[in-house]
Amino acid sequence: MDCSEGTWQVIDAIPQQIWSGPPGGSLDFCNEQWRSYMGLTQEELQGDGWQRMLHPEDRERVLKAWGESVATGTPYEQEERHRRADGKYRWFLSRGVPLRDSKERIVRWYGTNTDIEEQKRTGYALQEAHAQVARITHLLAMGELVASIAHEINQPLTAVVTDISAGLRWLSQEPPNLQEARGAMVVAIREANRAGDIIARIRASLRNTPPPMQPLNINEVILEALTIARSQLQGQSITVQTELAGDLPPVIGDRIRLQQLLLNLITNSVAAMSTISDRPRELLIKSAPHPDGVLIQVQDTGTGLDPGQADRIFEPFVTSKPHGIGLGLSISRSIVEDHGGRLWAEQRSTGAIFAFTMPTDI
Repeated sequence: MDCSEGTWQVIDAIPQQIWSGPPGGSLDFCNEQWRSYMGLTQEELQGDGWQRMLHPEDRERVLKAWGESVATGTPYEQEERHRRADGKYRWFLSRGVPLRDSKERIVRWYGTNTDIEEQKRTGYALQEAHAQVARITHLLAMGELVASIAHEINQPLTAVVTDISAGLRWLSQEPPNLQEARGAMVVAIREANRAGDIIARIRASLRNTPPPMQPLNINEVILEALTIARSQLQGQSITVQTELAGDLPPVIGDRIRLQQLLLNLITNSVAAMSTISDRPRELLIKSAPHPDGVLIQVQDTGTGLDPGQADRIFEPFVTSKPHGIGLGLSISRSIVEDHGGRLWAEQRSTGAIFAFTMPTDI
């Protein structure tokens, strides 16, 4: 490189590895910073001598990229590992730009090497941290999935046991009450089939298969859910009332999931009224037209909303029940939102209201 001695001294004093070379791609100058790092003399680095410091795994990539820059005149930029004088490798960001004359011909290449070892280590640490978070998130998601499946399946299986037990009691009477026993067995069979339908829905969701959506009479779905929950409601001495509008348009939805939604809300109300002894235990379910389609309300005379958790009750694993796992309302919200609706809760003077909208066209 044709420079004065003073210029060399300035370039050698710069705390940066600097290099240059003729248009053909060889190097004829490396400053003191780079020579000291590699432990090589200027003569040893002449021509292609600098290539000996490249990491074997980077050599082919680096030389190919450098050759393309030399051939095309495009700036060079690569992350590459350079061997230090003690034999250890560190990551550098190497950059090179061509100097052109008045006719745009390349007369020289100038470049720098910037140590990025610490940035690389930080990047690797972040990648490992992200991978660890992903693994933990996966485990948590699997745990949430298992808990969700257990919650969804528990209701119909509990109903099967309850109805079969009721059927056996009817049969053990003298004389046996065959009509009531038959009714209990029919409900038990229906619940067993519903458990199978829920499992099929879960399998479909794991395969990203959309559930079957069809026009539904929401009042029929409400009455079906009440029939399923009949034993549970009777066991808690809960009086059920309905106020169902007769002129509602059909909603578009999955019957099984909407039944599950209503059963989750009913079960939530039953639990809220289980400790009430100073007033009647009453459940009221209403349906009515709404600007967003159809409005359904589930009202109870239970303990109401916990002020400390009122704004979090729809989050997974948030519960005020001693033996609850906090998934019923979270699942309910997911079902409503999957149908394009909205679910919310309101405090009553005695008890709570859980309401949701269901669009009639999605």
